[in-house]
Parts: sequence; structure tokens; C-alpha cells
Amino acid sequence: MIIVIGKNGLLAQEIKYCSDSLPILFFGRNDINLLCKDSLYKVLNSYSPKAIVNTAAWTNVVSAEEEIDSVFALNHLAVLNLAQYCNDKSVRFLHISSDYVFDGTKKEPYKINDIPNPINIYGRSKLAAEESIFEFKNSEFSVIRTSWLYSVFGNNFLKKMLNLMQNNEKINVVSDEKGGPTYARDLAKFILEIISISKLERIYHWRDYGIASRYELALEIYIQAKRLGLITTEVTINKISTAEFNKNFLNPPIRPLNNILEQYPINNNHWKDNVRSVLESLSMTSSLN
Repeated sequence: MIIVIGKNGLLAQEIKYCSDSLPILFFGRNDINLLCKDSLYKVLNSYSPKAIVNTAAWTNVVSAEEEIDSVFALNHLAVLNLAQYCNDKSVRFLHISSDYVFDGTKKEPYKINDIPNPINIYGRSKLAAEESIFEFKNSEFSVIRTSWLYSVFGNNFLKKMLNLMQNNEKINVVSDEKGGPTYARDLAKFILEIISISKLERIYHWRDYGIASRYELALEIYIQAKRLGLITTEVTINKISTAEFNKNFLNPPIRPLNNILEQYPINNNHWKDNVRSVLESLSMTSSLN
């Protein structure tokens, strides 16, 4: 039995989509209290899982700057409790982390053994979780860092851009923040592939092949969406800096400008092809409505 935590998130939904007949249970906030160890142990013990995948997280980088206690509760304390359970019960544990554990100052892609240095609350909470996991020295524990997740499910950059383009003649997109877009379905397949292998790596970096700025990603979304008829009007996409974007917020987070993770292992699916696949799926869904 495999348990996936965070069932309403886009990654968990992609795992469910890809899991076919695998024995997997999906838990959300109404199914398990990650912050109460007694309750958590009681629920998990009733299923005797062989592996747990944690996809639950506070991911709103902006609101994280104001809701510090809540962010660390979900992104750190909950992870610590899950790791403690897995260590006590000899359960394999996979935790999803983020490119935001790095400060974005490196000119080359970040390797798995580069020293993290987060520069905002969200990144610090994700690093705190990683450090808690690694304190157990458990070879059955693994951290998967990823970046810029998009999917047909949930709220994500691709769907946000598509909505903005469908409803505006002009939009502004940050051009000085670069990273690796990641199709959540490919990541889900990777998780299901390694969940039962004989030996886990301590850290994985997973993203699509190829890198992009936020602007380049938005431009590709526009080109592909217009080709598919998801956008029927002309839209002007203006480049702006992260500093300009931050003027929209009272307490904006500092954002790393180079979010590129070195691929480990190599994923040969290019982000442009994956963006097209997601938009084609959304186009088919739209045509049925």
C-alpha cells in the first residue's frame, strides 16, 4: 500500500491519473492531521503503508511572507512528523521539495550537492523540511526537488496565463526569472517508477528538458493556445522585471532569478512539447463543454 499526501494538489492528481491499478490511497487535509502525531500515527497504522509520498505544501510564495507560522507548520513540522513515522515504522518516504531552496545567484544549473541558501520564507520552510528528513540518515528517504509545475489539474502558471490571455488584450510577464518548467504528469510517472526500486538516491532534481524565462514560457503558451483555438484574439505580452512585478505587493518575497536545476536523471521530454500536450488536453476538454 502506497499513501500519497496532498490529494487535492495538481501533482497528487497526476499521480492518481497515472497510477492505474496500483494500490494507492490519497489523503487530504480532511483525512489526516499532519500536525498531530498521535492522530497521524493512528490513521497511518490502520493502513500499514509500505511507502508514503508527500506532495502537500504551502506553495503561495507571496502569502508565505505574511503567514510564516502556517507555512512552517505545513512545509516543515508536518514533514517532520511524516518522516518520524516512516523512520519508526520502516516505511519508504519520498518528499517533494523545491528549486527555491537555492538563492538563484549561480550562473550554472544547481546540482544535487550544491549548498542551499533560500532567500524567502517559502524557500526557508522547504529547506527546513529537507534538513529534518536528512537528520534521520535513513536510506529509504528521498527528496525530489522540482520547479515550475504545470498540469491540466489545479492552479498553475500555464492555466493562469491562459486565463489572462483569454480575458485581456495586454499582459505583463517577468522576463528576468529563469527556470525549468516541469510537467507534473512526467514527474508523477517518475515518482511511480522509483517508489519501489531497490535503492533510492538521497536527492533527485526533476524538470522538463530545456529552460525558459517566465516570459518565454508565457509566449509559448500563447502561440500554442492560439494555434489550438483556445485564444481567438491578439494579445500583447510585455516583458517586465521581477522588481516591477513586485510593486504589486505590499510585502513581496525576494525571488531567485536563476531557478534552474541540473537534471538528475535526464528527462528527454522538452517543455515546449509538454506545454503543447497540456494545452491539447485542455482544448479537448473545452470542446466537450
